[in-house]
Formats: sequence, structure tokens, C-alpha cells
Amino acid sequence: MARQTLVMVLVCAVVVGGIWCGQALAISSATQPVADSGAGQAKTGTVKSVDAKAKTFVLDLSTRPLTMTVNDKTVITLDGKASTFEAAIKVGAKVSVTYTKDGDNRIATKIEATAADAAAGEAKTGTVKSVDAKLKTFVLEREPRPMTMTVNDKTVITLDGKASTFEAAIKVDAKVSVAYTRNGDNRIATKVEVTTAEKKEEKKK
Repeated sequence: MARQTLVMVLVCAVVVGGIWCGQALAISSATQPVADSGAGQAKTGTVKSVDAKAKTFVLDLSTRPLTMTVNDKTVITLDGKASTFEAAIKVGAKVSVTYTKDGDNRIATKIEATAADAAAGEAKTGTVKSVDAKLKTFVLEREPRPMTMTVNDKTVITLDGKASTFEAAIKVDAKVSVAYTRNGDNRIATKVEVTTAEKKEEKKK
């Protein structure tokens, strides 16, 4: 009788211990942090907020925001040129960030920023630097940097105040005023007003 009782106690201990271990493993698995599969890969989004003192910024993605930390080893470019945290990381800027994980922190190793174009929709005036007739794009030379503009079927183009076409009006060295909107990284010209060199000379006289 005593032996049967001892066996039953041992069986109960094994069963209860097994249940407890299973629950402990389940709890442990549930509390483990989810691996960040994006670490080491580039994430592209818009800068939502910046903490200049902590050298961190929030990257707004379509899925969720991510907080990134910048250090002395972070390589930063702005519109393709070497830059700094203060100059490149601005609210509204479009950035592509490659990072690693250090505990709960995301450490940016490389940041490629495109300046926030707050003036999209306003007219920009400059000189045509180059033209790609096939892609229907042209580079507008202006300060502080050149801008690539894309023309489509909805773009209104005038040459010396008269309706014109991309081929006839958009020439290298032509003086242009461009109103545009943004579509991702592209600047879509909504209106292009071109003034020929001859017309400019007439105005001076």
C-alpha cells in the first residue's frame, strides 16, 4: 500500500512538473523580443520628428514608426552629397536608412536623405541645364541645387506666353518658371513658362 502511494506521488510530481515546465517555456517564448528582420537592410520613409540633443529621429514607415540613433560612425548624405545630422535630418525629409540593432536601439550606419521639398506647388525659376526628350524630363539649374522635373500630358507649357510643347519650348539654357507637385521622389511639372533668349533681350530694351 505504501509502495502504491509512493508511485502515485511520483507520477503526480512528474505530471505536474511537466505541466509547469510547459507553461514556463510558453511564457518564456511569449516574452522573447521579436527579431528585427529589417536590421542591416535599408528602410525608406519620412522623418516624423527629430531629437537633436539625443541624435535620434523617428522614421515614419507605412507599417510603423521606427526610432533611429545616429553616432559618429553614421555615414550621412543629403541629395547625394556628404552631410551632417543637423543639415540632413529634418522633419519631412525623405530618408533611406541602413541600421543595426544594439539591444532595443536601432543604430543607423548609413542615411541617404532627400531634402524636404516644402515649396512643391510653388513656381521655381531657373535655367534648363539638360534635357531628356525620351523620358520627358529636364534639369532645372537653380540655387541651392539643381532639380529634375518630369513633364506629362497634363503639363501646361507656354513659350513666350503662347501655348507650346516640350520639344519646342524646353531647350538647354532656356529660362523657365516651373510649378510642380511631388509624387514620391519625382517632381511633376504642372506648368512650365519658358522665355526665349530673344524675348529676354527685348524686355531689357
